[in-house]
Amino acid sequence: AVVGLWSCQNTQENELLISAIQSPASSSSEEPDLFTDGQGNVYLSWIEKSGQQAKLLFSRLDNDSWSDSQLISEGDNWFVNWADFPSIIDLPNGTLAAHWLQGAEPYAYEYNVNIALSTDDGATWGDTIVPHRDGTTSQHGFAAMLPVADDQFLTIWLDGRAYGKDETFELARDTPDAMQLRSTQIRSDGTLSEDIVLDNQTCSCCQTSATATDDGTLLVAFRDRTDDEIRDIAVVRQVAGEWMQPNI
Repeated sequence: AVVGLWSCQNTQENELLISAIQSPASSSSEEPDLFTDGQGNVYLSWIEKSGQQAKLLFSRLDNDSWSDSQLISEGDNWFVNWADFPSIIDLPNGTLAAHWLQGAEPYAYEYNVNIALSTDDGATWGDTIVPHRDGTTSQHGFAAMLPVADDQFLTIWLDGRAYGKDETFELARDTPDAMQLRSTQIRSDGTLSEDIVLDNQTCSCCQTSATATDDGTLLVAFRDRTDDEIRDIAVVRQVAGEWMQPNI
């Protein structure tokens, strides 16, 4: 695999200069994801598979070359899908956080978000953290992570605890048979805040994204879904610690 870097330089021809650098991932790798922090550090994560065994690895860009790949986690019951991919971020205090998807029986579209933390630059990783605490065997995926403090990050995901269920199921009472957008915040010591719902009815299989503005407002983008099956990109904001209603 090859990664390309490009930049604008003042040349006589005003040409866009492109150079290729060798990727640390193997030719059979899949599901790559890039993360850049506020200090310009760049991380690449990806999956490599051998039969049913899957490995999540990462590398850090150092000048014009990638560091040797490092293992985050591996397993033989992961949910590996081109549209729903793992990621890695770093916090200002140096903690690394990575997420991947682990299957839950019967392994069709039932799977969980798994998160692990490292405080030694990825040499070792702590116990698995599951951000959703509903205890159901259902889809939990399309996660995104965003640093929000020196030692804390936001995690959002699509949550299927009410999907395919009617009003008689307690977790589906508000909006039956719907995928939800939920969130929690995780500290670098592994403690979790409340698991809260940001939107009770979303598209069931589209990526989520999160960012922060200069004034600290958190923005979460996702694909919303109405009762009339109209689906469009929506944004929900957290202002002064309080989540607003989603806007399309």
